[in-house]
Amino acid sequence: AVDFSWRLGPAAQTFAAIQTATPSDLATATAVTFRAAADRPRRLWLQLRVPAGTGQRWGASFYVDRTPREIRVPLTALAPFGDAPAAQVPLDRVTALLVVTDTVHGEPGSGGSLTLGPVQLAR
Repeated sequence: AVDFSWRLGPAAQTFAAIQTATPSDLATATAVTFRAAADRPRRLWLQLRVPAGTGQRWGASFYVDRTPREIRVPLTALAPFGDAPAAQVPLDRVTALLVVTDTVHGEPGSGGSLTLGPVQLAR
């Protein structure tokens, strides 16, 4: 497990993220699963990104609270963000798997913590 603590910047559109190792067999998966608990109830993002600099990313939000629980995010639930051109994630090109908090789900200047268990793939 990894403990992740953050504080968002004072301006809008700030974020904090933790990157996990991108599984080499992501293209054959149907969902991403992990255990998680947070310091208080909150929503976070699971995001997949293709090579840096392209602005292409896909994500889905998930809920956590103080009770450790298994989180399952179906890959079909991921929606395009930013400059992502397609609704479907090109799983064979993903270079980063991230858990993200930002000012969509939190106030500028706010902080928190998350305990994240091993990230695994479901088939």
